Formats: sequence, C-alpha cells, structure tokens
Amino acid sequence: MNAALVQNSKACSFECLDVVGFVILHYMSDSLTRDCIDSILKLSDGRSDVMVRCVVVDNGSDNGSFERLVQQYGDDNPMIHFIANADNLGFSRANNIGFRYARETWNPSFIIIANNDIQVVQSNFVDTLRTIYAESHPYLIGPDIYCKRLRFHQSPMNCFPTIARARDLLERYNNPSANRSIHDALKRVGYSIPGLRGLLAKRSFRKNLEFQRSFDGWKAECTGKITLQGACLIFTRGFIKTEEDPFFPETFLYEEENILAWRFAQNRWPVLYTPRLQ
Repeated sequence: MNAALVQNSKACSFECLDVVGFVILHYMSDSLTRDCIDSILKLSDGRSDVMVRCVVVDNGSDNGSFERLVQQYGDDNPMIHFIANADNLGFSRANNIGFRYARETWNPSFIIIANNDIQVVQSNFVDTLRTIYAESHPYLIGPDIYCKRLRFHQSPMNCFPTIARARDLLERYNNPSANRSIHDALKRVGYSIPGLRGLLAKRSFRKNLEFQRSFDGWKAECTGKITLQGACLIFTRGFIKTEEDPFFPETFLYEEENILAWRFAQNRWPVLYTPRLQ
C-alpha cells in the first residue's frame, strides 16, 4: 500500500469514529497515573465504534516515575502519547499543552482533562457521554466526582464567581505582589511563617470540605451558571472547535475552576453537570 493510501486510511479512521481523548497530568506518582490510564484504556475494550486516546503530560517529575510509565506502556503505543515538560508548568499551562496535542492530532469529539488520581469505573461511560451530548450539545460537561478517601461528592462546587471576584483573581495572578486587602496581607504573612502555614492550610481545608459536604447539588442535573470541579472536565466539539486553550495560562494550581466558570458565563457557552456520568 502506498503512502498516500496509508495516510488517507489513517485520516478516515479518526474522521469516521468518535474519538474520546483524555489529557492526564502526571507528577511524581506513577502508581496513581498507571491506575488512571488502565481505567481509561478499558473504555475501548471490544469496541469498534469509538477510539479512546490518552496523552500523558509530565510536569517536570525528577524521580524516574515518568520514565517508568513510558517503559511500561511503550513510547510507540498508538493509544497513549507521552509529553515531558522540563519544568513544572503548573495545572493550567501543562493541561493546555495536552489539550492542544489532542485537538490537533486526533480531531476528537471530546477532550477529557482528568487528574491522575481519577479512575473511570463506569463501564458505559462513553455511551452515556455520547447520549448526553446528543441531547443538548453543551460545550462543557462535569461528571459526578466522588472522593473515596474523604467521602464526599466534589462536583459541582458550592459557589459561583461574581464578575468582580473573577476580575480580582485575574489581577492577583497578573500582579501577585499587590495586597488587595488587609485580610489578604495578613493571610500572606501567616502563610510565610512555617509553623503557622500548616495550621492555616488545615483550617482552610476543613472549612472548605465541610462547606462542600453540606452541598447536595451533585444529586441533580443542572445547567447555567455552575462551577465544575477541575479534577475531571469534559470539553466537547463546540468548545474544541472554538478555543485553543481551556485554561487561563497565568494560574499555577488554584482558582482555575472559578476563572473557567466565569469565562463560560461571559461567553454564554452552555455548561452541564450530570450525575449520569460518574
């Protein structure tokens, strides 16, 4: 078979099928990432109508974990592509790199950005996703994310950013040295003291956990102004064709969900949370 026919056959294989692309951000723990990858690869078992693909983006791990993953799955595995960042670029930039690769390489129907400690255990996940998308064509879908260790449902989040709040977040990241309030200044000082930093972090974590546990919004499907938890986000055809990057690149680890929710609201892009996906 000549090269032209090979290329045409390969192009058709992506164009004629639904491609579900996963972007997994890896950092240090190959055991977590391995469990995540294995749960994803199972979604295509015995199927000829869907192609599941995964891009693993390493964020500057220096403990050999990324190399072990490449060795285990193979650097020529057709289902998995590995990208190594020389430095830790943070959540937003690293996921944007993976998103662009999936978008440009596979022309997918869906790009699912998931933390490496996520496992997809729902056997009919792909079929349910396709059905849900056909019903209303949302640009972004959030599944029910259950945290087994802390025993609570993480999405949707029990908040929605106001425009003023979102603008303030953007300003903080563009000008991180500016103290926006006395509270911010005191908090910054507190977190700079090693002994106090741990206490403040634990207090903040417990407060946020109880706040989210008290919220039962995960039980019902909802649309509109909602904030989806960033551990698993499903971007669909409408968004993939419209935008190159899902995340504001200047953030490093926090507030991405708030900024994303505000961005979707500003552009009036349809968002859906559904417990039918788990």
